[in-house]
Amino acid sequence: MKLKIGSPVSGDNFYPRKGVIRNLRRALDRDHVSFLAPRRTGKTSVLIHLEETAPQDHPHLRVNLEKCTQPGEMIAALLLPFQSRADRWKASLGKAWNKIETVNLGPVGLGRKMGEKEWQPAAETFLQALLDHGGRFTFLLDEFPILVDAAAKQDRDGCEAMLRWFREWRQQTANTEVRFLVTGSVGLDSVVRRHGFADTVNDFDSISLPPLNDEEAFDFIARLGTGVGLPLDAIHAEQMVGLLGGAWPYFIQIFVAGIESALPEGKPDIAAIDETFLRHVYRDHLIAGPRNKYLPHMWDRLAKVFSTTELRIARALLRAVARGEDDGLDGAHLVDAAAGAISQSEKLDETELQIVLEGLKHDGYLLQETGATQRTRFFTNVLRDYWRRRHA
Repeated sequence: MKLKIGSPVSGDNFYPRKGVIRNLRRALDRDHVSFLAPRRTGKTSVLIHLEETAPQDHPHLRVNLEKCTQPGEMIAALLLPFQSRADRWKASLGKAWNKIETVNLGPVGLGRKMGEKEWQPAAETFLQALLDHGGRFTFLLDEFPILVDAAAKQDRDGCEAMLRWFREWRQQTANTEVRFLVTGSVGLDSVVRRHGFADTVNDFDSISLPPLNDEEAFDFIARLGTGVGLPLDAIHAEQMVGLLGGAWPYFIQIFVAGIESALPEGKPDIAAIDETFLRHVYRDHLIAGPRNKYLPHMWDRLAKVFSTTELRIARALLRAVARGEDDGLDGAHLVDAAAGAISQSEKLDETELQIVLEGLKHDGYLLQETGATQRTRFFTNVLRDYWRRRHA
């Protein structure tokens, strides 16, 4: 297994997350799915794997909506896989292909705003052709929440019309072989609540992406170590996961890369990779080193995710959690931190606070324990220790 950092992995470099793949496939057999996965947790790699391993008669079509800002662009993106491989679809869709060929959205993506009367007939024609064919199609819509947020900021009513049309289509296709999976690095629930149309996405079956369990993490670390010539064993793996505070593939990958960089040239001395050495790598290569571009990006992207008031609350919450104990803060301390972020003339809006907390949890900043205390802490020790070093 090759060590890859930053970009999605595929083929033999994808760690076989059998439980996750099984749960997604079972859910898609029943319903349309919202795949809940924070940034840097391997979400896109899972989608690539679903696409690559799909049966020939049941294509899984991965569509990236990150650059789409209006409904017409979403419909154009759904059509793109069919247009790019027209010969395949012409042969397999038969008469249904004739309908798809008639769909014309014009010069989408050139700044021209498309109204509902333009994009909806095209969407109806396209999806009806798939239903007429009767075959199995699963659409994997990546970065769907980013599209929703961008479209709502441009034209809230137009965005709501698109979401209600999309919901109606999910209802009509519920008993067919057409499925939609939506996912993204921004929380969909917090986006639609912010813009006031949460009821347009309440029909999805929600499936979350967990970290690797201990057995998977130890196996993954051993495979990566073999790939770079490092004999990492279960003791190393346990110490690494303990320092990271969770077994997410991306953080494990940069940890292995840090070990490789910190060792001298030549055949590695396995005895040198002890707990003291691993702590050094964690501190100087992951937290303070230049390799982890993820960490400064997580601070900068807050301004893109939240409104002005929400941003003040979000940063206040993160600073408070960073200054607190390692096991996090309780609800009362979070409310106090949020209240301190707004002016004395304002009153803390509980709905706004919940939107911010949900966004921070979904987007991989914070994690709320499920036990009796329900304390809120950082999603990973990596982010916590970086925040303490730079921003607390």
